[in-house]
Amino acid sequence: MSKQWASILVIDDDTDNRQLIAEFLSDEDYQLHMAKDGGIAWDMLQQNPEGYDVLLLDLLMPNMGGMELLSLIKDHGPLKNIPVILLSGRAGRDIVAGINAGAFYYLTKPFDSDLLRSIVKTAVADQRKYAKLQQEIKRGLKTFQMMRQGEFFYRTLAEANVLTQFLSQACPNPERVVLGLSELLINAVEHGNLEISYKEKTHLLEQDTWQEALEHRLKQEPYQDRQVKVLFQRFSDRLSFTITDEGQGFDWQPFLRIDPERCSDNHGRGIAMASVISFDKLEYKGKGNEVVATIKLQ
Repeated sequence: MSKQWASILVIDDDTDNRQLIAEFLSDEDYQLHMAKDGGIAWDMLQQNPEGYDVLLLDLLMPNMGGMELLSLIKDHGPLKNIPVILLSGRAGRDIVAGINAGAFYYLTKPFDSDLLRSIVKTAVADQRKYAKLQQEIKRGLKTFQMMRQGEFFYRTLAEANVLTQFLSQACPNPERVVLGLSELLINAVEHGNLEISYKEKTHLLEQDTWQEALEHRLKQEPYQDRQVKVLFQRFSDRLSFTITDEGQGFDWQPFLRIDPERCSDNHGRGIAMASVISFDKLEYKGKGNEVVATIKLQ
C-alpha cells in the first residue's frame, strides 16, 4: 500500500524561513506548498479548500497578515477545521490573540527541527482523526435525533470512537459535536480510568510508544475492569452528555483553555477545543472524573 502523504501549506513572507521549514520537514511524509503572503495563500485555499491538511501561518506579513487570514479561514465553512500552526517571533499577546481566533498550535521563532516536526506531526494526526470521524458521521442515520435518553458504557479507545459516531448523530449538527465529544470520551479513558499523567503522555508520544503503553495498561490491574459511563439526555432546550470515569480525578481547570506555555506541546488541547468548538457549556464536577457537556437547542 502506498503512503498517504499529508499536504502542508507554509505561509511566510521570509524566503529563508520557508526554506528552513522545507529542510526540517524534508524527511517526513509531507507534500509542501508555499505562499509568500496571506493574499496568495487565501487564493490557493479558496481554489482548493480540501487540498491541505495543515497550515503553517506566519503572523507578520505584508498585503495580508496572519491574523486577517486566520479570521477568513475560521469564517469559511470548508476551511474552518483545518489545523493552523501559528509562527511568530513574539510571544505573549500574539499567542493569546491567535488562540482566541481559533489556532490551537503555536511555534515561536527561532524554532528547532525537533519541535517543528513534533507540532506538525501532532496537527496532522489530529486533522486525520477528526476527518475520519466526520466521514463516518456523514454516513449515519438522522433517526438517532429521535433518541430522548440513553446510558452507555465503554472501556477502550476503539469503543470510544464508535460511541462518538453514534451519539453525534443525536445532535442537530453532528460535524460540530464530533470533535469535542471524541476528545472528552478519549480523555476519560486515558487520563481518567488509566490515570496517565500529562507528563507521562508527553514522554510516551516523544518516544513513539504511546499506543503500546496504552494497550498494555488496559490489560493491567486495577485498570482492566474500569469503564466510562455516558448518560445522554434530551431536554426541550438542550442536549446533555454526562461522562463519568472511575479514575482518581485530575486538576481540570488549567485545561479549559489553551495555555500559551503548552501550545507547542504534542497534546493537551482536547478539552479546550471541545469547549470552544463543540459545546455551549462544559462543566467538570468535584475531583474531575465527571464532566457535563451541554448543547443549546434554542
